[in-house]
Amino acid sequence: MLSAVALIVGTYGLFLALARGPAPVAAAATRLRSPRPTPGVTRLPPLPDPRIVEASFVPPGVGTGTVEVTVLLAPPADEPAGGIGILASETGTLQSWTPLAAAERTASGRHLRAAVTSGAHFVCVADDMAAARCSYVVRRSCRIDRGGVTAVELDARRHAVVVTPQLGNQDLLETPFRLRRTDDPDWHGSVRTAFVTAANATLPLQLATGDYQLTPVTGGPWQPFTLQVAGPAAVVASFTR
Repeated sequence: MLSAVALIVGTYGLFLALARGPAPVAAAATRLRSPRPTPGVTRLPPLPDPRIVEASFVPPGVGTGTVEVTVLLAPPADEPAGGIGILASETGTLQSWTPLAAAERTASGRHLRAAVTSGAHFVCVADDMAAARCSYVVRRSCRIDRGGVTAVELDARRHAVVVTPQLGNQDLLETPFRLRRTDDPDWHGSVRTAFVTAANATLPLQLATGDYQLTPVTGGPWQPFTLQVAGPAAVVASFTR
C-alpha cells in the first residue's frame, strides 16, 4: 500500500516538473559605463594658503586711499611669520592681507603701501588672517581719506617672557591660563597651557609691548596676575588671594 502511494506521488511530481518547463536563465549582466565628463567644466585650483599669499578684498569701483605701514620687527627678521592686516573698524571686514615676508624689507623691519577704502580702519600685525580681528600682535587705528596717504607705524617686536606660576598648595599638573590685555579690551588671547611640575613650572610666552593679565582657568580662589611687558623678562606670578 505504501509503495503504491509513493509511486503516485512521484509520478505527480514528475508531471508538474514537465509541465513547468525548463528553469529560466538569468539575463546577461550589463556593464556599467563610466560617466562622461561634462564639457566646459574646469576643476578649481586649491585655495591659497592665507599665511603666505597676499590678498585684497577691496570692492571695485569704490573710493580708496593709501596707507603706508611701517612694521618694526625684532632681529632676525629675514623670514618673519605672520602678516599685515587692514580692516574696516566699523564692520571688522578684512580689506587687505599681506604676509610680512612679502612686504618690502627695511633696516628695522618691513614696509607696505596698500590701497583700501576711505574711512576709519584698523591696521595690525597678526599670525594669520583669523587672528587679525582679535588676537593680533599689535594694532593701531587710523583714518584713510579718499585719494590721500596715511602713515602708520606698528611695533611688532615680541619679547620672551617666562612666567613661573605660584599656585600655593594646589597640585595642578596641567593648568590652563587665560591671557588678556588690560590696555586693549578688543584683544582676546588664547588659553595657554602651562605644565606645572616639580621639575619645570614655567609658562613661556612671546608678547608685544603692553599690559596683560594672566589668570588660571581652573576653579579656585585665584586673583589675576598683572604683567607689564616692555622687554624680555622672567617673573614669578602669584595667583593666591
